[in-house]
Amino acid sequence: MIAIPTLETDVLVCGAGIAGLTAARTAQEAGARVVVLEKGPETGGSSAVSAGIVWTARDLAGWLSVQPGGDPTLGKAQVTTYPEAIEWLRSQHVRLEPFEFGASGWNPPFPYAAFQLEPKADGRSNPRAAMDRLTANIAKAGGRILTETAIREFHQDAAGRIIGVEARGPSGLLRISAKATVMATGGFQGNPELRARYFGPYSDRMVLRANPYSTGEAFQAAQAVGAGTAGPFGRFYGHRVVAPPAVVDFPSFPRVHLGGALPGAILVNLRGERYVDESESDEVSVHALPHQPDALGVMIYSESDAATDIGSAALETVRSVGTEILEAPSLDSLAERMSSHWGIARVPLLDTLAAYNAAAAAADATMLAIPRAGDLHPLTQPPFYAIRFLPGITVTYGGVRIDAFARVLDSTGRPLGGLYAAGADAGGIYTRGYAGGLSMGLAFGRIAGREAAASAVSP
Repeated sequence: MIAIPTLETDVLVCGAGIAGLTAARTAQEAGARVVVLEKGPETGGSSAVSAGIVWTARDLAGWLSVQPGGDPTLGKAQVTTYPEAIEWLRSQHVRLEPFEFGASGWNPPFPYAAFQLEPKADGRSNPRAAMDRLTANIAKAGGRILTETAIREFHQDAAGRIIGVEARGPSGLLRISAKATVMATGGFQGNPELRARYFGPYSDRMVLRANPYSTGEAFQAAQAVGAGTAGPFGRFYGHRVVAPPAVVDFPSFPRVHLGGALPGAILVNLRGERYVDESESDEVSVHALPHQPDALGVMIYSESDAATDIGSAALETVRSVGTEILEAPSLDSLAERMSSHWGIARVPLLDTLAAYNAAAAAADATMLAIPRAGDLHPLTQPPFYAIRFLPGITVTYGGVRIDAFARVLDSTGRPLGGLYAAGADAGGIYTRGYAGGLSMGLAFGRIAGREAAASAVSP
């Protein structure tokens, strides 16, 4: 029998995005020896290919305003840890500059604090440089980072405490014995089977706007040892992403999506029906899209949207990746083109457009089968345009249940000894709206690293 290699450490961190790297470096600074496992070929995770803006609500009231039914203890933990965590990032020699969203045409619906990671000369962020800095700091302090190594299962002692993991790396199986373990593998959006379980029959059409290595191994391993779960599992952070023949790859994810740049547009499905309130923010309205036929939507807009500064900039961006945009001088002719080119049901679509324009003319959203809370403008200024899109998923909202100390809880709400979670592996933090993914990983990475180290190195 071939012996499986074994490592020992104080704190084991599974995942090397911003949550995992923050947890590992924080644990080191508290005196813990650290090993980090990363399934991908390099550290950084989805954080390294993000837009590189670290932001969240300034206070709990703002955070709760977009999280109906959200856990206020988790919201308070995030927003109160965030300012200290920003200063900690600076102490790691990560360069940060204040950032305002206004130029993008969208602003969070609450007071927020935002910072740009390692801004470059062209004005864009460089999150890869920030993740590389954290990685280097961990290695310089003696931490061991194992890439292309994924967790397979958690190990428990007789009392049920997590005492390490079995993982698979380039040379095969290995075991890591640890006094405390942090889950920070980034969620399960890269796992088609789990997406189908939680997001519906058309989830195979979802576009992955993140690294492909967050596939839920830690989440499933935690469930196997009794971890409780927290949703919502049917919601996620994502955006509308232009459909093929457009080519949207890693470098273009942060800038190529159909967000709020065309506020007067309406959204329909393959049946030619509106399926959502278009005035909802993109990251909320996209939740309904995987449940539409083929997970496909169409944005219909008029020249009044296309001619605005923000609208024209957004359209120039989506054209640059090969997006097919249909144009017609009337709504009737646009419906005909949509039917012949894309298979959209023509007669129901014309009925939808007529009903929408009638409601807009009367300024009465209740006339619509799906009322529209804002931006109820008639589509009357030709030419008219249509763009197809798919749901793009960046990160899942469901995961293991945690408390404000980042401790993983079992199904009865009791801490599962020795196990912590940060970032998207922790469920129940966001319930509907979005208040920053990097900030969530950063704040709970700080909490998890601190608490894991305290558990591991205490007398």
